[in-house]
Amino acid sequence: MIGITRDYDRLRLKVTRIRVSLSTPQLATAAVRALNRSGRQVLPTAIVVLSRSAGAGRRKSGHWSFDIGPATSFPDSCGPAVEVGLRDLLCPSPWVVLGYRHSPRIPSGLGFTTPAGTTNIRAVRWGDVTVPGSACGGDQPIHLRHGGAYTKGVAEPWWPAIAVYGGREGHYGELGGRPVATVSVVCANNGGTADGQLGFAAVVYALKAGVLSVICVVTPRQPLSVDTPHVPILGSVTIRNGEAIANEAWYGPDDGTAGASGQARTIWKLAGGFLRPFRTIIIRKPRRA
Repeated sequence: MIGITRDYDRLRLKVTRIRVSLSTPQLATAAVRALNRSGRQVLPTAIVVLSRSAGAGRRKSGHWSFDIGPATSFPDSCGPAVEVGLRDLLCPSPWVVLGYRHSPRIPSGLGFTTPAGTTNIRAVRWGDVTVPGSACGGDQPIHLRHGGAYTKGVAEPWWPAIAVYGGREGHYGELGGRPVATVSVVCANNGGTADGQLGFAAVVYALKAGVLSVICVVTPRQPLSVDTPHVPILGSVTIRNGEAIANEAWYGPDDGTAGASGQARTIWKLAGGFLRPFRTIIIRKPRRA
C-alpha cells in the first residue's frame, strides 16, 4: 500500500468551543476546526481532549496540551472505570457537553451481513471478506482485497484515509448452534510504525445459508485515559464453552509504544443473538512510575 499524508503544517486550527471539567479543572475538551491559509474550513470539525500541566514557580497554571484526538467519538468513555473528569466532558457525548445539537454516529456493525461464497465457514476467503466500517471507526463497509483496504474514518476524520489490514481468521467455533469465526482487523494511519496504529478489533461472523452475519465487533476494554501513549492491543480471540475470550494488551503512562506492560482478558457472552462484554479480568495492571 502507498502512503497517504496531509500537509498539516499549512493548516490553521481554530477553537470554536471549549469546556473545562468542573471536577477536574486540569482537563478540558474543545471543538476544533482546521482552516487553510484562505480561512476556509478543509476538515470536519473534531474534538480534542486537553490536559493542563501542573506548572512551576509563578506559572502555576502550566500549559495546555492535546492528549486525545482529534476525533468525533470516544468509545466506552462513559464507563465507571473512566476517571470522573473525563466522564464530565465526554458523557453522554462530547458534542452534547459542548452544546451541539447533533453528533456523528457510527453504526455498531451488529447484524451486518455479507455473502460468504460458500456454506462451509472454513472455506471462506477471509482476505477478501467485507467487514463493517465500525471496526475502524467508519460508517461504510470495508471491502478487503488480499487482506488490505483503505477507508474513510468518521471517528478520526482528520486522517485522509485509514489503512485497514485484516482477513486472518483468529479462531473457529460454534455459538448459539451456528458455526462462527473471528477475523482480526488492524487500523492504522499507514505511517509504518507502532505510533501509527489507530485501533484493533476482531469481527465475529456467524454463517447460515451461505451468508455471514456479524454478531460482534470485539474491541479492547481498557478505560479511556489521557495518560496512555498507545491504543490498547487486541490479541487472540477464541471461542470456547459458548463464549468469546479476548486477550488484550493494556498500556500504562510509562510504556513505550512498542510494548504494553498491562494484560487483561475479557469474556464476551451471547445475549439476544449478539456477543456482549460480560466481564474483564485484569491479569497484570499497566506499569506506573
